[in-house]
Amino acid sequence: MLGASFLFHRELRSYEIKNAPHGSHCGGVEAAAEAARRRRRILPNRIFYIADGYVRQSRCLTRKHGGVGERNVEGGNGMRKISGNKLLVKALKEEGVDTLFGYPGACTIDISDELYKQGDIKVILPRHEQALVHEADAYARSTGKVGVCLVTSGPGATNLVTGLATANYDSVPLVCFTGQVARHLIGNDAFQEVDIVGITRSITKYGVTVHRREELGRIIKEAFYIARSGKPGPVLVDLPKDVMGELGSPEYPKEVNIRGYKPNTNVHIGQLKRAVKLLNHAKKPLFPAGGGVNIAGA
Repeated sequence: MLGASFLFHRELRSYEIKNAPHGSHCGGVEAAAEAARRRRRILPNRIFYIADGYVRQSRCLTRKHGGVGERNVEGGNGMRKISGNKLLVKALKEEGVDTLFGYPGACTIDISDELYKQGDIKVILPRHEQALVHEADAYARSTGKVGVCLVTSGPGATNLVTGLATANYDSVPLVCFTGQVARHLIGNDAFQEVDIVGITRSITKYGVTVHRREELGRIIKEAFYIARSGKPGPVLVDLPKDVMGELGSPEYPKEVNIRGYKPNTNVHIGQLKRAVKLLNHAKKPLFPAGGGVNIAGA
């Protein structure tokens, strides 16, 4: 009953263990997490609830000792650790993101919570993920910034396909974050599990699943760089639930260095001279300019 109560209220985003003795204290949370663990055989795809229970337990313990939750958890070098959810929001702000188009779900609800807590990024909530990605596309076209999407796993992710294809063919810079089930469940036909990176490989400029917490900052930095640089395009970053719940370094890279990806933006002098010559001798020159000319500020 305790485990059932924990899971039920966790589904509703309530962190209170209603039926647990001393549910508001650390012991109650620990007991609830243990009860949820025992239910793993029944609900294997809900294993992330256990991790969330321990996150709350750590917050509870730090409050008890005068701390402020995750921010007081330190690594071996004395650096404070934060969750992947916090690092993602921090990264978005460092990349200059002021607007995000998102639709919450089980695998991304903690990211949505973090966005709400910090309140620095405006979140646009559409009626459907298909509308969401086209809104992000329009935002990128009209502002010249990278459009950012956040959707949950399974159908939430697959609903992006048409919008990603549109952005790919029109060279629109997008970074789309998709939720994913915990790593040990990938490939096991878990609830709302889908290989979204594989599905969208031919219609994205780059797609990647984050398999380790320590890679998160670097991958986000690379995603924005790839989306903006060279010929712009959509990038998809798949975020397993357990990776985002892990604590790790709060550092976000300042620079990016991707071996094998160095877009050449230098002008070919010979071709430029030829173009100038043709223009000088043209009687009625006509320039068919695409959207990329406007994006490049040419």
